[in-house]
Amino acid sequence: MNMEMSDIIRETYDWLLQCGRDVVGDTVLIPTGAKKPIVCHKEPGQWSMEKAHIYMVKNPEHAQWGLLLDSLCVVDADSDDAVAKIEALQDPDVVEALSVCPIQQTNKGRHYLFIRPEWADAEGYWDGARQVIGFDADLKTRCSTGTRGVLAICPSLNKTWVLGDFAKKGN
Repeated sequence: MNMEMSDIIRETYDWLLQCGRDVVGDTVLIPTGAKKPIVCHKEPGQWSMEKAHIYMVKNPEHAQWGLLLDSLCVVDADSDDAVAKIEALQDPDVVEALSVCPIQQTNKGRHYLFIRPEWADAEGYWDGARQVIGFDADLKTRCSTGTRGVLAICPSLNKTWVLGDFAKKGN
């Protein structure tokens, strides 16, 4: 991994720590391969930020990372059309949220990262594909089974931070 990639992962790691568990819950960095975790993580406490740090130190060349999601919720827009529809929404709350949330450009579209709202469990918003009619978008977040969804992040292949604290680093 070149120094620039290492810096992006370090900054993401630091951002998660700064947010604190009261904001991101048990959302942690996890090494991936082909968008899937390459380490055991399903049992509570099996994977942690401390283990992510140890992995980074022992495997500095590893270039594919993800977020094991808990209190973060990601709208995964899978096409230019879905991105355009999302970014054209006029609701003032949506406009404000989009102006400050971390956004990641992908091959197909964009990822928009938000804090998972308290009402999401009661309303049935879980990790899954095509949950909103008319939008080519998935929701990445906690799963209904209690496990956590995974989101591939920069510097993984075809991922670039375009808005948020990490965008200034490029990819």
